[in-house]
Amino acid sequence: MAALVWQESGFRAAAVRPEPGFFIRYKPAIVAFVQRSKSKTDDHWLRFPEFYSASYGPMQVLYQVALEH
Repeated sequence: MAALVWQESGFRAAAVRPEPGFFIRYKPAIVAFVQRSKSKTDDHWLRFPEFYSASYGPMQVLYQVALEH
């Protein structure tokens, strides 16, 4: 586990890695997911594709994956 965290983020808790192709490839599915959610306060985040298309944290989890789990 430590080797994975070291490889992904160098143990930096605030690590962010852009994944520019992710939003382009999965935009229809992301839009549908956000619009189906009960909360409508998250809809405005669709205006910021760089927010959705980045990996965050020590294990570099994609934001969309975190939302789904």
